[in-house]
Amino acid sequence: MIPAAGLTRRLAAGDNKPLLAGPYAPVPPAINVNSAAGVNNIRGAGGGLRLVIFPKAGLLPDTVLVTTAGAGGRFCNLLTRWATTASPGSVLVRDVGCYTPTGIPGRTVSLITYASAH
Repeated sequence: MIPAAGLTRRLAAGDNKPLLAGPYAPVPPAINVNSAAGVNNIRGAGGGLRLVIFPKAGLLPDTVLVTTAGAGGRFCNLLTRWATTASPGSVLVRDVGCYTPTGIPGRTVSLITYASAH
């Protein structure tokens, strides 16, 4: 875990169009934040999963978190580990999966965040 005081790269992408195959850059700007001056984008990854790309951000150590946005008991998680390309490269977050309260895969609005200590 990276202490909040040590973070220098902060990125977030709000998937506010979960039914859109994409790729798309989330809007408004408040839900598409990239402190490395890149434009984050989201696209479908098959089977209702999502792929998020954070460009110009890939520095280790790093962490990725995902959560749903809204009420109703839905939840999201990462089905695979993210990839950090050559420094400073892109961060590829593949297979973000979201589910209904009973555990059935379902597309929902979500927020994917990335943080790095460099």
